[in-house]
Amino acid sequence: MNKLLSCRKYLSLQETQDYLAKALEESVSLQDIYGLILDGLLTLSIRLIAQEPALKGKFIKREETETKKLTTEFTDVPSSGLGDFLIEHSQDKQFVHDQCLHHIDGVWDTLMIGAMPSVISQLRNQHGDPVMLDNSPGLSGNIYLIRDEEVGVLLQRSLLSEAEKTAEIRHLLSPMAAYYGWTVDELRSFSEIDLFMRVGKDIQEERERIIDSVQNLSVYDLRNYKTATKFSGPHEYVIKTEEITRFIGDMECEKADQPLSTKQRNSYLYLISGLLKELKINASDRGVAVAIQLILENAGHKLSENTIRSILREVSDIEH
Repeated sequence: MNKLLSCRKYLSLQETQDYLAKALEESVSLQDIYGLILDGLLTLSIRLIAQEPALKGKFIKREETETKKLTTEFTDVPSSGLGDFLIEHSQDKQFVHDQCLHHIDGVWDTLMIGAMPSVISQLRNQHGDPVMLDNSPGLSGNIYLIRDEEVGVLLQRSLLSEAEKTAEIRHLLSPMAAYYGWTVDELRSFSEIDLFMRVGKDIQEERERIIDSVQNLSVYDLRNYKTATKFSGPHEYVIKTEEITRFIGDMECEKADQPLSTKQRNSYLYLISGLLKELKINASDRGVAVAIQLILENAGHKLSENTIRSILREVSDIEH
């Protein structure tokens, strides 16, 4: 299995379960793995088999001096609906993004914010195919992914209804109507010739351009999308092999730092007692500690006489 890890970049959750069970020498279930993910001890990744629409950006601190500049640069587009994409990560951070529609695929790490904790909680509490269970209704928040310090928030196609298009047109025409002292309905009611005679060709053409831009939205226009709460395309949950190696290393370090249990301590004392008896050495005899200290020094190990005497005393106690 070590050779497998060295040549693969990620394992499925089932493969991860099997590998951890062997490496840790104990039973490991998928529910255990989901629990480790929710506790932040193991990073879950997603392999997007098909391309998914997404926004790309980053989280910034609210107190940063560049916040206003970045928010304007990444989100200032003429759309009333895009405000839904300015998503708060926490009290002190927010997600800002560019104005482009991206399509992403491949392996991305998931961030345990937004919808993902709910997705994983449902997976942990259910049995069956873990890949298919994340389409349950009722999930809130958004799905954030990260790769090479680049953050993406997943989108899904959502064509504007006629009512939404009307509202969008009204929103975009409102500044023009207010400038000339009209209502939006008045501005829309003017014929092309009438508007041309009132304010000129440029304004008449701008009105037509705005209306046409909403009625015939491009497939790449962000107004045709909303943030997603689930993965709609083919995908697979995976754990990166480097993440598995890191986790096992952390577990081994934690285990090494733990004090010996009573059972382990007694096992070592019985082992020492058996070796001493085989060598016909009585642990309670005077001078034994000094002799053992010399033997250890010849072997390249140093223990104080008091430490050896304390161990021998424990050996004597366990024999009686």
